[in-house]
Amino acid sequence: MDISELLTELNNAKTYSEKLKVLDKELKTSSLLAGMPQLSKLSPLEKYVLKAMALTGGESTFQKNPLSSDHEKLKTFLDKLIELESFYSNIGGIVGYWAKMKELMGAHKRTIEGTVHLPNFIDISFESEEVLKMIYSGIKNLPLMCELYPIGGAADRLHLKDEKTNQELPAAKFFFNGTTLLHSLIQDLEAREYLYFKIFGKKVTIPIAFMTSDEKGNHDHILSIFDENNWFNRPKESIRFFKQPSIPTMTEKGEWYFKGNFDFFLKPGGHGVLWKLAEDQGIFKWLTSLGRKKALVRQINNPVAGIDYGLLAFMGRGCMKNADFGFASCPREINAAEGINVLIEKPVKGGFEYRLSNIEYCDLKSYDLSSRDCLKFTSNTNILFADLEQTRKAATREPFPGALVNFKQVTNPTRGLAPKGKVARLETTMQNISDQFVEKRRFQKREMRNSFITFNRRLKTISTTKRVYQGKTPLETPEKCFYDFLLNRKELLEICDIKTPHLPSFEDYLENGPSFLFNYHPSLGPLYSIICQKLRFGRVENSSELILQIAEVDIENIYLNGSLLIFADSVSGHIEEGLRNYSERVGRCELKNVKVINEGIKKDSKNNFWKGKYEREESLKIQLEANAEFSAEDVTFRGSYTFKVPENTRLTVFEEGSEIKTREEKIEKASWHWKYKADAKKAVLIKKKI
Repeated sequence: MDISELLTELNNAKTYSEKLKVLDKELKTSSLLAGMPQLSKLSPLEKYVLKAMALTGGESTFQKNPLSSDHEKLKTFLDKLIELESFYSNIGGIVGYWAKMKELMGAHKRTIEGTVHLPNFIDISFESEEVLKMIYSGIKNLPLMCELYPIGGAADRLHLKDEKTNQELPAAKFFFNGTTLLHSLIQDLEAREYLYFKIFGKKVTIPIAFMTSDEKGNHDHILSIFDENNWFNRPKESIRFFKQPSIPTMTEKGEWYFKGNFDFFLKPGGHGVLWKLAEDQGIFKWLTSLGRKKALVRQINNPVAGIDYGLLAFMGRGCMKNADFGFASCPREINAAEGINVLIEKPVKGGFEYRLSNIEYCDLKSYDLSSRDCLKFTSNTNILFADLEQTRKAATREPFPGALVNFKQVTNPTRGLAPKGKVARLETTMQNISDQFVEKRRFQKREMRNSFITFNRRLKTISTTKRVYQGKTPLETPEKCFYDFLLNRKELLEICDIKTPHLPSFEDYLENGPSFLFNYHPSLGPLYSIICQKLRFGRVENSSELILQIAEVDIENIYLNGSLLIFADSVSGHIEEGLRNYSERVGRCELKNVKVINEGIKKDSKNNFWKGKYEREESLKIQLEANAEFSAEDVTFRGSYTFKVPENTRLTVFEEGSEIKTREEKIEKASWHWKYKADAKKAVLIKKKI
């Protein structure tokens, strides 16, 4: 029987007893399932999934992996088969999964129904009047937003391991720029919430849903990170986790691949299952019950996405037009492992159909597209905007968008390399849910009404930490990502009128380290237009370091030759109901005409800068507890100093002769704060004394 006919009959069968009859027409089970006395005791569903494996795997599967008489081992195997059958029931369960894999493996050339065009982009690469309106809309509409983070990826190319146990770790635990990638996501979100509070005087807590997996203990590791960090001071009820299933892999010959006797070699099924799982596990329902209508989707391995205004303008555009779906794009670099965004036009009866789509990087050759051909298109960055209700409906129509197979070299811990070195599973892509948002026109008009694509500078949109740098192309490596951070930081300080050393080339940076370091908590802005009002004028000398883990600073005419570290225990949290509106319990620091001169970073520190792990000879360190303030004016700090300012205390540092002296006073509330005023034109800060 033809496979399509078989799937039709299986789908028409109403019970698993009926499905078994269909399979028995195609399958002689006497030899394949011989030696299994438990077969008669199994339920119809259990018998069906075993026979479905026998049909799809053929005799070789059972010969290489004789069924175990071990009851517990058999039960574990059956449970995995039943999970696979259930999850892929929309396409025919185990048989449908196998058929789809075979179809995609045989499709060496792929075609698109319609003509591919360059989409019309919304340019947000500079702050035009229209972009400023988008930024304001992005801030104003945060109470309608939620955020979805697919963070269950394998991150095999990072080869991330625990330094003590040598255990493989997921990308969420990857340490970059002084913290984990997971924490970086939370900090970016915290910054947007703080910005909303400063402008509108109201607290907003944006709910987050994390899609995890069992790969490398991903799910358990992420829960442990949250527990260890006290849930990053976020309400537990504002966070939910939903786990994607791990699915079987196949060899290039089309055989199921096992790492042991009937022990599947499993991998996560790709982030395209995000939408189906969100429906199946009640995430859509939960978010809707909280009054959320739109979602921002971003991945964990792209930490530059939160820089400046890009995400806010992107979300703002979606909210302004009540869009169903959106892509954030940027220029594409040759050989980048990134898909391309396209507009597909298809003639139909009565006119034309249009949809925005993505062609994944591993499929480009299948469509006869070279890396150079793709340079005229922009990169899909996997930063997405989604209307919850419309995306929910789209996922009902297509639960497995963007299905593809991408064979990769893997190492089996039991058998070593897989047969002929490569295996694949049925992958899906979350961005290709956009193919369901089709718009019809009577006449040719290539402008989308309900879907959109923004275009921003690459430096502020994507730089990923996907793989280990091995001396070839630096793309997608932590080293290159950190170098892009440095380029962004230099640009920001120039906007602040703070002079900085010349940045070396990437090669020189690898050899000798960066010419300076500047790192800050996103709540300092995150908008550059806000940060440059808090930092004004000055100079940073070669090999110097400025760390600002604080939101409320007023720094003017700073001279830095060494290390200056400012930390607030409460950066932007603990917004409490006060007698009049809200009060803030954040740390504050004022520096006017201050010089910091010390030995700074150890001269032999190399190659660990992207981790944020290096040693210092000397530094000026200011540590602020909740509602603590530090103030210094016309002071030169030579050598090492550490100031720890207790809660509800203001410490004033002044210079008397050649001595550094301090004056401490208790305060009940902040003595000053930045007052934000914002409209669709610009955010303006006014320093307000209380």
